[in-house]
Amino acid sequence: MKNSILIEKSIYLTLIYATYSLVSYLLGVAFMLENSWLNWIFFLISFGVSILLVRQVRQVRLTAAQEGFEEVTLLDATEKKAGFYPFGRAFLDFFIILTVAALLNSLLSAFLYLVIEPEAHEVFIQLSEAKILAENPNMQGAGLEVARDMMAIFSPFRPIGMLIGVFSAAVGNAVIALIGAAILKK
Repeated sequence: MKNSILIEKSIYLTLIYATYSLVSYLLGVAFMLENSWLNWIFFLISFGVSILLVRQVRQVRLTAAQEGFEEVTLLDATEKKAGFYPFGRAFLDFFIILTVAALLNSLLSAFLYLVIEPEAHEVFIQLSEAKILAENPNMQGAGLEVARDMMAIFSPFRPIGMLIGVFSAAVGNAVIALIGAAILKK
């Protein structure tokens, strides 16, 4: 059992992430930037599914521990008897599932936006610039040029932007894992 159950559950979550990435790709950058409510719906769906997946992992771990499998060394004797799922174990399970799924989905996104449609970067910059100008109509000259340069470097459709996205996803996953572990703590 060890961590194969975590990888299996990560793949299930990756399928949900990949569905979102493909829908985003098919609808286009402009649609996704204009309709941020879709991101919130996706977040709620993926959070709910991740809770269900970690509950399944918890059940597998507790069942294996109660049946005396030697490879379940992560739970001590008291936890095995009481059916207790420690907060640290729940956090780690959540974090591993979320992070592996995010990394696998990042590979898909990199393929979509670096190989298949590299011009999405330009669309993103144009839409972001229009949004900045709409919010700050007096912005011009050096300020606008700095904003353009930053968007060009840190665009989520460029390798550096994707790498920053992976690191920020790890931080976000830690927060989500803490919340999820608190929900599942028994």
